[in-house]
Amino acid sequence: MNEEESLEEREETILGEKEETILGEKEEIVLGEKEEIVLGEKEEIVLGEKEEIVLGEKEEIVLGEKEEIVLGEKEEVRYDLADPWLFTSKSAQDAYRRKGKLEELEQDIRTSGMGGKPWRPNDIEYLREIQRLVDDGTVEEEASRWAVSPFPAVYKALRSGEMTIGGRKHSFKEGEELVFQCRMEQETKGLPGPVLIGEFAPAKSDRYCGDMSGMGRMGEGK
Repeated sequence: MNEEESLEEREETILGEKEETILGEKEEIVLGEKEEIVLGEKEEIVLGEKEEIVLGEKEEIVLGEKEEIVLGEKEEVRYDLADPWLFTSKSAQDAYRRKGKLEELEQDIRTSGMGGKPWRPNDIEYLREIQRLVDDGTVEEEASRWAVSPFPAVYKALRSGEMTIGGRKHSFKEGEELVFQCRMEQETKGLPGPVLIGEFAPAKSDRYCGDMSGMGRMGEGK
């Protein structure tokens, strides 16, 4: 083999193998397989699974459970306007039960305290407002009750504040006491709302609302 033939064969071999290997196999691996893996699988995972988790599960948990909890808690605060015991302290109920006069007390509340009708909207608004003041630490329930039926609990102001009932603001100062006043007491005293604010003196005995005497409060452990 002469030198010219060797060069031709060498050139053919180098150019052939090199071109086939670099341009052929490399193109198939890099552009073919890589494109299939990156664009194919990645697109399926990101757009498919992510959309299902974010839009599906997240929406169900945040909008579903949250709405159920919030609406549930709000619905718990309801008052029965026909319930004669809405304003009676637990200590008074226990005392009259022990004396066997609970039914007698209920009759007095229904006929005199409620006037033979359901509690009025302003009465219920007092309940909501006094609970709000207790919850935010403005007032606290005392170990005493009002001496006239329905024998509501007495509250003491820990700091100055106000409560709104029927659109009217009732202001009080630190140290003053607050108590619910039934329909008959409101009419007798000419009160603008179902709340009496001031400093109350102890009473010697309690009275039914129908008697309208001996008003004040009774110190009584709860």
